Amino acid sequence: MIEFSWHCPKCGTDNVGDAAEAMEYTCVCKQCGTEYEIYLDVDIYISAIKEVP
Repeated sequence: MIEFSWHCPKCGTDNVGDAAEAMEYTCVCKQCGTEYEIYLDVDIYISAIKEVP
């Protein structure tokens, strides 16, 4: 699971969302219940590559 933080433009609450769910569905503010479509740009950095024995 890849989580991201987002700030509700309506009430100012800080929220946490799941990237996979946000790409397919919408995110809802935990405080005011407003539903938003959130568009994500996701960058992934490889920190290590290890050979499997």
